[in-house]
Amino acid sequence: MRIEGIVLVSALLGWASLAGADKVVLKSGTSYEVLGFEMTSAAIKMITPDGKAWSVVKDIVDVPATLKANGMSETDTRSPGWVARSPGVAARPEGAAPRSAKVGPRTVPAEPAAPSSQSPEVDREIPNQKKQADRDRRAAEKAVEKDEEAAEKQGKAAERERKATEANEANEANEANEANEANEANEERKAAEEREAAAPIPPPAQATFASGAPSRASRRAAPPIASVDERTLTPFVVSLNGGYSGTALDFTSSSSFVLHLEDASLASRYTGSTGPVVEVGGLYRFRGPWAAGASVELFAGKNDAALSASLPHPLYFDRPRTLQGAIPSLDYRETSLNLNLVYSHALGRRIILDGFGGPTLFWTRSQLLTDIQYVDAFPYDRLTLQAPIVTEQTDMPIGFNVGTGMTFRLKGWLGVGLLVRYNRAAVQLPQSDGSLVSFNAGGLRANGGIRLLFK
Repeated sequence: MRIEGIVLVSALLGWASLAGADKVVLKSGTSYEVLGFEMTSAAIKMITPDGKAWSVVKDIVDVPATLKANGMSETDTRSPGWVARSPGVAARPEGAAPRSAKVGPRTVPAEPAAPSSQSPEVDREIPNQKKQADRDRRAAEKAVEKDEEAAEKQGKAAERERKATEANEANEANEANEANEANEANEERKAAEEREAAAPIPPPAQATFASGAPSRASRRAAPPIASVDERTLTPFVVSLNGGYSGTALDFTSSSSFVLHLEDASLASRYTGSTGPVVEVGGLYRFRGPWAAGASVELFAGKNDAALSASLPHPLYFDRPRTLQGAIPSLDYRETSLNLNLVYSHALGRRIILDGFGGPTLFWTRSQLLTDIQYVDAFPYDRLTLQAPIVTEQTDMPIGFNVGTGMTFRLKGWLGVGLLVRYNRAAVQLPQSDGSLVSFNAGGLRANGGIRLLFK
């Protein structure tokens, strides 16, 4: 706004000095002579020496200097020349509410129209003068906008140049750092080679005395050298495995009882299925390659039972009747705790081979056929199976396990592994007649999973 006002004043008030005229003093120190002027809250209206009416913003005018140059007080708003050209019009006090009009790019309060000049030619020139002022103002605004756009473009170009300079400097610094690191590495390698070349060659081992006593040099203890095993084997290992049990159950049971004064029998054969195994375990190396380990295995499967019964006839002796049937999907669950002594051997820095063995404690739960319900109708020659009677029995036998495994270290504390184990224990379940149902729990199992290696 200040630039626009200076442009307007410079363009519009470039007239010659006029004796006895009023003066308008700008903040830049330049003064202009006018026939008269009137001050409002935001603008100054004036009559130029050639009779034209103009308005300028008040921000560029030095108001105290203008009042002093025209002998006016702080409350006066009209110059002596304006009052002389407008007789009978009293000066309006500062602060009275004017109506709104637009002066330049800013909206300022508009005062009552200045009194018409006493010359008709001046009154006719006022519209043309206003149009010319508007054109000059718009030209000044466009010039300012162009200057601002040029300054913004220059700022953006400078910012791009600064960023490019910073990127080049960063690249140069990185290249210099890499070159310095390479030079330092080469110097260290050369120094190591020089030290190795300058190291004295150890003397040959001295021969022992005739008495067989070792020489003093041979009795010196050599410093211990860490083996590959010591660097690769970690003190603690945790394993999480999933696998498969490849051994299926296959056993029989039989019981006898008295019915109708004769001996009756009930026999069953059970065949089991293979299935998945889940194992969680760990080990602790207590001395070199030796470690103590423990793991828990969980296995759940289904057994199918085929029954065969021989029942005496209720009316005739020595005429037994037979009954056969099948019972599918009897539950079988097995949990085993393996306690092992482990020996480990490292192949390089990533592969570890393990061999292990030890006792195993089993917990087994089995569903067995203990009795049957059947239909026996006159003439009692044929039997019909109605429902089997199944009970669940448990046992906790102790057996053994042996196996081998391999661990491959991936990175840091993480690895993967494979394991093959054979465990076995004899299960014995009592029946109602005092006989026992015997079978072997466990079997050959292979699994694999994650290894967590801790130091």
